[in-house]
Amino acid sequence: MSGEAAAKGQATVDIAIASEGDAASIAALARDTFVAAFAASNTPGNMALYVDKAFSEDKVRGELGDSAATFFCAEKNGTPAGYAKLYRGAKQACVTGTRIVELQRIYVAPASIGSGVGSMLLHSCIKMALQEGFETLWLGVWEHNDGAIAFYRNNGFVDVGKQNFWLGTDQQTDRVMQLVLRA
Repeated sequence: MSGEAAAKGQATVDIAIASEGDAASIAALARDTFVAAFAASNTPGNMALYVDKAFSEDKVRGELGDSAATFFCAEKNGTPAGYAKLYRGAKQACVTGTRIVELQRIYVAPASIGSGVGSMLLHSCIKMALQEGFETLWLGVWEHNDGAIAFYRNNGFVDVGKQNFWLGTDQQTDRVMQLVLRA
């Protein structure tokens, strides 16, 4: 896809698996994309509580060092454009299949939304999941994130349940969606 985009004069997007050395850039991108996506719908205090805990450089470095996690980073013309995180081992009771993997995070920088970066990250995650023999890819998405829900539905995910999500001191509800990778 990168070659095709470059041939048409469009931006070149590169997807790579991240290492612990990418912790600072992923943490910054994580904070920026999360705040851009959710600040308008949440209190500044709850946003700060969550972002400071979930996206500190040390926390991200620890996640990058976790053998159950794989991060994919997208760069568009050399600028961070988004990231995704696959996590092996977590399961919700409503998710079906015997070999499951979670798409724990997928965020795209505001300037790259609608450019195909999200689809490229998702397809990188699906490709790895299939290579590793997983049957089901699942995720949690905030029930009020209509754009993300539509994106996942357009990519074959279906609703299978709900889970709680704490944003600071605010208990919210995530929809649990899954994509069957193997019949």
